[in-house]
Amino acid sequence: PQLAKSFKRYLQNKNVHSIKKAKTIEHNNVELMAIFECIRCVFTAAECGTAMRHLVPIIGPIIFPFLDEEGLIGDSAQAAVQALIVINCDSLWRGLLTISGRNVPQNPLSFVLMPVEDRELDSLKELSTSNQKPVLSTTNCETMARRANILMDFIENISCNCN
Repeated sequence: PQLAKSFKRYLQNKNVHSIKKAKTIEHNNVELMAIFECIRCVFTAAECGTAMRHLVPIIGPIIFPFLDEEGLIGDSAQAAVQALIVINCDSLWRGLLTISGRNVPQNPLSFVLMPVEDRELDSLKELSTSNQKPVLSTTNCETMARRANILMDFIENISCNCN
């Protein structure tokens, strides 16, 4: 509940540009960064993070909208999601795939086994020959898509290291 209240306050005050609200916005930024850092620390601790594994599918999607923020808020949100990924990437994979604008490869196993350069070329070929519209508009959520792509690459890296 406190997490949702903090996020709501942040979003309500995000577009307010008065001097009177500047301190409120700064306080909300500090509060959000503290929350994200707490989430990162809790889920980075192996035993604690594993014990709270069931919360990853709940907390992750709540944090996703903050991946669109530039600066420290976005960086803190990305670090928190990265810590959640280490504990349970399966529950966040689909959401990040959608946000990143990537398509699901036709043969996922051969895609993962390809060198990174070939995977990038293969993805570009699929996008250029695909008749599907992109999942996200690149003009609206560029920061969020960029951060989601970084997190998807992180998932691929930890998946490759496990094999």
